[in-house]
Parts: sequence; C-alpha cells; structure tokens
Amino acid sequence: MAVIPFIGRLTRGEYVPEPAMKPAGFKGPRLPEADVIPHPDVAVTDAAASEAVRQRAFVIQYRDHAGQTSERRIVGLELFESEGALYLRARCLERQALRAFRIDRIESIRSGVTGEDLGPPRDLFRDALAHPVRRSQSKRAAVRYALRALMTVARADGEVSSPELDVLEVFLEMALPDASASDIAGLLDYAGGLAPSFETFLHAVDEVCLADPKLAELMAGTALTLAQAHGAVDADEADLVADMTQILKAHRAVV
Repeated sequence: MAVIPFIGRLTRGEYVPEPAMKPAGFKGPRLPEADVIPHPDVAVTDAAASEAVRQRAFVIQYRDHAGQTSERRIVGLELFESEGALYLRARCLERQALRAFRIDRIESIRSGVTGEDLGPPRDLFRDALAHPVRRSQSKRAAVRYALRALMTVARADGEVSSPELDVLEVFLEMALPDASASDIAGLLDYAGGLAPSFETFLHAVDEVCLADPKLAELMAGTALTLAQAHGAVDADEADLVADMTQILKAHRAVV
C-alpha cells in the first residue's frame, strides 16, 4: 500500500475519500472497561455549566470553517472554552466519533427527540457563555491517550515487536523530556497491557488533538514510524495511520 503518498495528500489538504469507520479486516481486542472511560485527569472544572447539554440529543445546522453548512445529529457531552471560544463537545452520529463544535458556528438547534426548535443557540448556552468552562488535562493524561492510539497501530498486525517498543520509548522521551527512566519504563509497561478497540483508538486520537496539538503531531509521526517498523507496512496499520491523519486534519481546521 502506498501509505506515504496517501498521507501526503491528506496533509496538503487534497481530496481523499472519507476513511472507513473500521479498517477492513481489523479486529481489535475488547478493551477492559476501565480503559474505555475518560481518564480522571480530564476534567470540566465547573460541571454544572454543562448540564444544559449533557447526554441530550440535538439536531444542529452547523457552519464549518470553510463556510459550508450541514445538518448534524449529535449527543451532547460538555461545554468547554479554548483560546477564547466556547465549544460543545459531542458525539456526532453522522461521523460516529467525538467532535467539538464552536457555539458561534451553530446556526440553529432542535431537540433530537421531539424536533422542537430550541431557539437561538446563544440563548440556550447563555449561562455557559457567561461562565465559560475550562477543560483541563495533564500532559501525562494526554500521553496516555496517545499511547492507546499508538498501541492500536502497533497491535494491528497481531503482535508488538521489539522495534515497535523502541519507537514507543523514543516517543515517550520526546513527549516527556523531564520524565525519569523509571517513569518511561512504567509508561511502557502501561502501554504493553493495552489492547485498544477501534472505537477507543478514535476516542484517544480526538482527546490528544483537543488537549495538545503539538503532542498530536508527534503522535502522528510516531504512528507512521510504527507502521514502518518492520520494513513493510501492514494494510491495517496503514488504514489506522490514515484515519489518524484525517482526524488531525479535521482538528487543525477546527470543525
């Protein structure tokens, strides 16, 4: 598979088909429940401000960064602020993935259950706009999410080899330059116990992109290195790297 030219087209913003929600033939092992839920280091500092949206179904008309409007069916999770803008974090039912929607780009919003028009979005989110929620995540929590995504790539061909573990060790040293050797070893042990599903892979990539764009870029480069660690790129590994690159591209555009 010509994965490098394909990823090059993605990063240059050229047209590529939408990635499959699950790579052909990919069968990720079932992940323990404790590894599916968000890490406790990921926090909304004022949870009450998100009550207006949590687990509520909405249908929104959304205008993206390019000015294109589309209808999205979503299930709300939380409101948070990033770089002065307020976002609604939700599961997009069209994409079957987590997405962050800028409130000022939501043109209309209806109940996903009754179809009722909920009025101007800024009125619905007035309390959150007055008291914005800041989403916090420690660097180590973001690195753990990155390890989940990277281990999905490493395990895609059925095994994790010594060269792949070496790649992960280099990633950790670059991501956490102040970490001790024992800290790095502990994180490698943590990674070795992971067997992420494809859904967890998507969730983890989203979390890293939201928490630390620079770490997300390092993660993407490491994923490609992992895929090439054996010399020949496995098809499932290539699909995962392409999906990761597509998600990073979407986050750079700020959906």
